[in-house]
Amino acid sequence: MNRVSDITRESWILNTFPEWGTWLNEEIEQEQVQPGTFAMWWLGCTGIWVKSEGSTNICVDFWCGTGKRTHGNPLMKKQHQMQRMAGVEKLQPNPNIS
Repeated sequence: MNRVSDITRESWILNTFPEWGTWLNEEIEQEQVQPGTFAMWWLGCTGIWVKSEGSTNICVDFWCGTGKRTHGNPLMKKQHQMQRMAGVEKLQPNPNIS
């Protein structure tokens, strides 16, 4: 792409994160788990995917926190980890669900 005006959301995602297509899904599906073992993939942060020898798939996210407490300020604090990592300003939608 030669011009900024040619960049779309889709083209930016595919050019920035090309491996995010169906690669992980394909790898998990193709993995042959040996008897008495399991396979595990790290999904980032505290997320993991576990597959058993019987092709049972379990997705776990160990994130545990208080979540968002108010909609009073919809913006992240300056230099918040997610703001620096993703360039976002609004809070990410990960409320505490009980």
